[in-house]
Amino acid sequence: LVREVHHRIKNHLQGVTGLIERYRHEHPGLDSALDAISGQLQSIGTVYGLLARSGRSDLALDEIAQAVTDGVRGIAPAGISSNFPDGISAWRIAEQYCVPIALIVNELVMNAIKHGVARADNASARVGCTMIPEGCMLCIVNAGTLPPGFDFHSGAGIRTGLRLVRTMLPAQGASLTFRSRSGEVDVALRLEPPVLVPLTLGDAV
Repeated sequence: LVREVHHRIKNHLQGVTGLIERYRHEHPGLDSALDAISGQLQSIGTVYGLLARSGRSDLALDEIAQAVTDGVRGIAPAGISSNFPDGISAWRIAEQYCVPIALIVNELVMNAIKHGVARADNASARVGCTMIPEGCMLCIVNAGTLPPGFDFHSGAGIRTGLRLVRTMLPAQGASLTFRSRSGEVDVALRLEPPVLVPLTLGDAV
């Protein structure tokens, strides 16, 4: 029953996204805003699609990151390179955090593409996951620099997308850092319990 509910939610979100695409043709001046909304809805739909297929109530960071990155590839003209090694799935994102984390990943990847500069391999952003003590980390790197006065934690110099990220970021078990060095911006999303639960404790549906 829960799997069927997840599947229906995903389908409803796809329907809403379709309406947005229709609206886009009538109002081409709103492309940027509609891209953002479509990406957010697509990320939420991705979570429910993964939950419906897995039959679980939790997801791995690499599952969400890979699916969201693939979705962004479909709407963004710039290239994205990704690396999701085995082993990350040993940690699962608890059910109540799956949608917020997917939205955060979507905004971070879209932000990297928007402000990144394409390299020789035509990729303007690199996305990857790695294990860390007590959890896992998502890394997003793009060529460029942070704007003057940028401070994510205080909210200085951030725009709508990153304001959403600040709002969605869990108060415990998650941290986000931005570093600018050697002509690149390096973003790291660290996840630990209670956002994460070990695979053996994940609730099967």
